[in-house]
This record gives sequence, C-alpha cells and structure tokens, in this order.
Amino acid sequence: MLNDNKQRRYLKDPNSFATTLVTAVIDTFGTESFDWEPDVLTKEIEKNFGIDLPRMNVDKIQALMTALSSNVFYYDPQAFLHITRALNNRNPQFDTLPNIYTDDILWAVYEVYINDEPESLSVAFSEDVRRLIGALLLREGIYNKPKELQFAIYPEDVFSETTSFESMGPLVESKVAIGGGRFRDLKNDFEESKAQLNEQLEDLTANN
Repeated sequence: MLNDNKQRRYLKDPNSFATTLVTAVIDTFGTESFDWEPDVLTKEIEKNFGIDLPRMNVDKIQALMTALSSNVFYYDPQAFLHITRALNNRNPQFDTLPNIYTDDILWAVYEVYINDEPESLSVAFSEDVRRLIGALLLREGIYNKPKELQFAIYPEDVFSETTSFESMGPLVESKVAIGGGRFRDLKNDFEESKAQLNEQLEDLTANN
C-alpha cells in the first residue's frame, strides 16, 4: 500500500501526471475501478481521501484509463486528439475538433506506451491516426520525425525517396530550419517531463 498522504497530495495537485494519478487509484481501488463510471470513481476518490479532485485530474485519470482499457487512442483520430489534450493538462474541446501540438503528441504517446507497452507502435496505431500525427508534425515544420514518433506517416506528396531539402526550394528549407529549432525545444521539454514523472513515481512509491 502506498502512503495515503502522498497519494492525497498528488491527487490534489493539478500538475500531477496521469500515470501518477492512476497509480494511486489502482493502489487504493484496484483495477476494477477501470470499469466504474467516471462520476462514481471521482466521488469514491474524493470520499476516500477527503479532497476535491481537480477537474484536470479527473480528465487525466479518465483519459489514461480509456487509453489502457480500449483501443480508441490507437484507432480513433478524434479520441486520440481528446485523450492527448487531457494527458497534457489541456481543457477539452468537445464543440470543435481538438487542437494539439507535437509536444502534446510526444507526451501522450509516451505516457500511454509506458503503461500499455504495445509490442509495436506501428502496429498498434491505425493508419488514420498515424497519418494524422504525420500531418500535425508537418504543420509545425518538423520534417525529421522524433524517434518516438517514427510510426507517423507523412503525406505521400511531401517526400519521395529521392527528395532532398535543397530540391524542395527555399520556402521549405526555411520551414525545415524553423522546425529544427522547434524539434530541439520539444525534445528538451519531453525529457524534462519524463524526469518530473520519474520523480513523482519515485516519491509516491518510496517507503516513507
């Protein structure tokens, strides 16, 4: 059993990662809690720990549980967008198509992956979701996919095996340069988030 005070602290903190939150939920209520209605789970958490669960944490818990208990994150582009927003502490957009960015995708894919551990992301994700991710990468000028997102599919008319950046013209070259800077920033942010998650989990599971 995990320390109640630590679980309470992380459950109350809107900056807690979904993995940290779900770890606390499973420790307290077991994996059967994945089958509970969201309102029921929220009420049980609040009653058990004597807290008001932040809305963002409700969304993160449900997003990760949904991704782990169904295939919609991998197969449904719209569900992928909604879950990705929630895992990144961003408010839901149910009235419009959710807007997400490469750093959001990178984090959501990583957080689901470390909990679900699919054998191959290229196999796990549907072609529709892989193409969606590729289009979103290109929107930000990221022509060199991060290794964590190698399964993304770029539109066929963007590249061919013989395409070089020089042959694509000065406009594309400038986009590549901008995208390269964006790539470095998002990788730094990604590594920082990974370190923060590890710190949360180490603290939560420490015997004190």
